[in-house]
This record gives sequence, C-alpha cells and structure tokens, in this order.
Amino acid sequence: LAAAGGTNNLSAFGLEGSAITVKLETTSDQPIIFQLGGPTPLGSQFYFRRVGADGVYTADEAFLASLPRTADYWRDRGLFDLRGRSFDRIEVRGKTPFTAVREPDSDAWRLTKPLSARADGPRIEALVNALQSTRVAAFVTDSPIVDLEPLGLQPPDTELILGAGTNDLVRLQFGKTPTNAPEYVLVRRLAQTNLVLVPVEAGMLMKLPLANFRDRQLTPSLDGTTEVRIRAGDATVRAIRRGTNWTVVEPETFAADPNLMIRLLQQLSGLEIVDFPNDVPADLARYGLDRPRREFSVLAGTNELVRLQFGNNHGTDKVFVRRGDETSIYATPLAELLRLPEVASQLRDLHFAPTNVVEVVIEQKGRQRTLSRKPAGQWTVTTGANGPLLDEAINETLYRLGQVESTRYVLADPKQLELLKFSEVAHTVTFRFKPGSEFSSIKLQFGGRNPVNNLLALARFDENSQPVLFEFPGTLYEDVLRDFSAP
Repeated sequence: LAAAGGTNNLSAFGLEGSAITVKLETTSDQPIIFQLGGPTPLGSQFYFRRVGADGVYTADEAFLASLPRTADYWRDRGLFDLRGRSFDRIEVRGKTPFTAVREPDSDAWRLTKPLSARADGPRIEALVNALQSTRVAAFVTDSPIVDLEPLGLQPPDTELILGAGTNDLVRLQFGKTPTNAPEYVLVRRLAQTNLVLVPVEAGMLMKLPLANFRDRQLTPSLDGTTEVRIRAGDATVRAIRRGTNWTVVEPETFAADPNLMIRLLQQLSGLEIVDFPNDVPADLARYGLDRPRREFSVLAGTNELVRLQFGNNHGTDKVFVRRGDETSIYATPLAELLRLPEVASQLRDLHFAPTNVVEVVIEQKGRQRTLSRKPAGQWTVTTGANGPLLDEAINETLYRLGQVESTRYVLADPKQLELLKFSEVAHTVTFRFKPGSEFSSIKLQFGGRNPVNNLLALARFDENSQPVLFEFPGTLYEDVLRDFSAP
C-alpha cells in the first residue's frame, strides 16, 4: 500500500466503504469479490482491490463504462427468442381469435379455428417476426404473485401461443395500457412469470382481423398445366398443350396463340381475393353460383388443379367466385374477370407468314380493289383503281400484321358496331392465303379510335362467322391505309 501511494489507509483510494462491488460466482464454494475505488490522480484509471487479498491495483476507467447502470441493464430485452427453434402452431386468443397450423406435407399454413381455410403463411410469419423483434421497454415485476385483474390480465385482453406440436414454446398475455404511459402495453410472459412493458404497436398487431391472415391467392400453383376448359353461358372452349404448342380442340380445332395461353394462366394465377362474403353459404343462388355464368378449369393430365366458378357482381367492382374444392365464397376484382377470354376466337393464333398471303381484297367506302401476288413475288392490281405499288412496303406491312399482339374482346351485341364507328370508317381488308397456310382467309374490319389513338377492329377467320373484337395499333393502321386502300 505504501508503494501505491505512501499510505495504508483504504479511504485514500476510495475503497473504504466502497459503493461498487463486483462479485464473481465460481464453481468453488468461495466467490471472488472486487471493490472498486476512486480515480487515480492522473485520471484515466481507477483503484481496485480483491477482498481478502493484499494490494491495491489500478485499471483503465473504460471498464467502469461496461458496468450495468441498473439491475435490468444486462437483461435480454427481446420479447421472446425462437432462434434455432421452429414452430408449427399459432394461437391468438381475444376478440379476433384464430388457430393456424403448418401442414407437414406441404409446409403451408392452414387455419383450423374458427374455420378450416387456407392461411397466409408469410403474414403469419411476419406477425411472429415483428413480435420477436419487439424490445422490452421496462421490466415491471418478476414476482409470480401479482393482482392481474387491474392490469387487464385476468382475463388477458389478447393472448399469443406459439407451439411445436402440443408443446407450447411461447405464451404471451397482453393487458392494459398504463394511464401514465399510453405508448406502452403490459405483457405477461408466462415462461418467466414476469411483467414487462412493450410498445403499444405490439398489442395492436394482436388485434388484427382474421381476414388479415387468410390466404388471398385464389388459385394454387398451375405448374404443369396441360389443359384449360372455359365455359361462358352455353359456350365452351377446350384447349390442350402438347409440348410447347397449344391447340383449341373445342368447339372447333385451330392453333392457339402460345403467348395468350401463357397470359391466361398468369391471369388465373394472379387472381386475388379481396373479400370473404360467406364461408358457409346455404343458398348459392343468392350469389349466382348455383348456375355460374363463367367457369375455368385447369388440368395437369387427368388431375384438376383448380376449378373457378364466377357468379353475380358484388357491388360495382367485384364479382363472387368459388373454388371447386372449397365451400367458401370469395370476391375478386370484376375487372380481372373481364380480362379473361370467353370464346375460342379470343385464343386463336393470329400470326402468319407474310409470304403465304397471295391476295388482298380491299373494301373502302363503297370502293373495291384487289391486289394479287405474282408467282415471282411482285404485287399487281387485278381489280379497282390502278397505280404504282411498292412491293417492299406491302411485304413489310404484311410482316407487321402477321406479328401483331393486342387485347381481344367479345362482341356481345352486333349493334355495338354502330357505336364503335365501323360503318363510319367503312374499311375492310381481307387476306387470302395459299393452300396449306395457317388460314384460308383473315378479314379485318376497322372501326373508330380509342383515347390512346388505337383502333378497334374485327377479325374473322376462314369461314367462321364469329368475329373477335381487338385493339389494333394506331401506328400500324397508318401503314395499312398507305398500302391497302381503295382510291
């Protein structure tokens, strides 16, 4: 001691009645106790001694900053910790109760209470992750004996149970919000029998409605699809896939546009449930589902992946829909249904090779003109007004017509043609093909322009009288006017 400061008085080192004691428990019977004293005269260090041993030592004062400020300083402030442990059951009790389990075969979540239904696994796991990342703001008490009723914990306002099989891993009870701390809510952790305060947002998560945790994807995975069946009223369509090629086989046989079939499957896969009107319907007629107006069936071989039945409109922007393998009635956006095809011609492959076109018949405002391709490939006027023809321009326009992609619609009422200005435009172009081509003929009838300057057009294939209404690119029509007019 004399060497450390010229005195053997502990008070000179701030060690007499030291306020800070560090006790280390060991495997032996005797703990190790250190007394921490005052700062050294030069600063940046402090004095300490080991109780029961001679000598006073110095250490860097940075050690003092690592000491806990309060009894709770070193406590884990995570609300719970499931790291390294998996759970397959979640129970929420309270005003919006539900139970969901993870199915072992599919790894998908499914509601079991208050009803059996598909659950939204990502949302369930997001809820658990949000609660697991919640930090404890304060530890209220660790006593197992607490008057719970004034705290809103007898019974609890809401309760969360996470389990693996029948074993409960986490059990939390949420109570009241303290009047002097409205930004927090009381939580009882039954594993530790302690009360803590956490941000009130954690309590709000526990009160989310059941619909928030239901699976809103209407259709399952459609991977491996080999057949699509469509029914709209009395009209039926059946398309099958062989390799990468799609063919419509009912009500007639022709090649289907592979891009349109891919888009159809994508549209069906993307249908979202926006409302849950009835999970135990007693009267399907009330929803127009006793005789559905539209139906789509998707198959992989002989296995039906999904069957969707659409009924009445639900309000102005939704439509009732039901899956063939579920009892619940859902609502999905009406606009999505209106984008789906109704008749076979909406799926027809319109692509053609420009070199297969041998004749173009033009009708425009009562005038007619016919262009024919000579064996050597040159174009000539065979009927109507004569004039110079640009073979390269005609062939380029034919090429672009053979590659056109556009949105297709159903013409429900021929009277709509007047409203769409077909008689006013009065321009029809018929393409005739050489034998063995994609078509015998395609007849295009042009109507008025829409707000984005595209035209509405009618297409008729071969001898089929059922037209398809589609949106025709406005820029391409300028080329049609240049090359296929009847002056």
